[in-house]
Amino acid sequence: AKVWFPPDGRPDDAPLLPSEVDGAWVAPDGAVCRDYSIRSFDPGSGEVVLDMAVHPHGPAGRWAAQARPGQELGLLGPKTTKIPPMDRDWYVLAVDETGLPGLQSWLEQLPAGPGVRVLAEVGGPADEIALPSRTGTTVTWLHRGTAAAGTTTLLADAVREELRHVPDGVEGWLWAAAEATVVRAVRGHVAERGLDRRSCAMTGYWRR
Repeated sequence: AKVWFPPDGRPDDAPLLPSEVDGAWVAPDGAVCRDYSIRSFDPGSGEVVLDMAVHPHGPAGRWAAQARPGQELGLLGPKTTKIPPMDRDWYVLAVDETGLPGLQSWLEQLPAGPGVRVLAEVGGPADEIALPSRTGTTVTWLHRGTAAAGTTTLLADAVREELRHVPDGVEGWLWAAAEATVVRAVRGHVAERGLDRRSCAMTGYWRR
């Protein structure tokens, strides 16, 4: 979904929202928008849950750091809902902090049976979160320590190593959501392993 934020530096103001013009949504000058996965939605109460990584750069991270009840956001969409394939024999899910909400959603949706390998890069143990319990899931937390997010090869290297153990002739699925340069490296390892692109979904959630 597209999330519309108040003008940067004025968190108590209402967000500048798009209007529909000739069947298309048109944003006014100065509007601030970012794309986010919806963690959950309760139609009965109208409650929408979004998870945001708090960080000092970017309007979303700065807004989340000071957020308090009564402040307003705008919400548009989502246009589509992505559902993972449910018939694969193995799954590898690779994320940094920004992909954790999507990871939680995937683990709740995947069927019981096939093995799932989770590779998650975060700053350290304090940044690990509780993940949905699922039989057959193995989670590896990759701690980058004092290195800045998006600057290490931890996640891409872990994916490369994991793909070495993927059996030939068995259909699987790899999903990666992290910093754009890191995801580009993951794409390279996927090509190196010779995986069909139809067996992957990779998105750069942010750019350093």
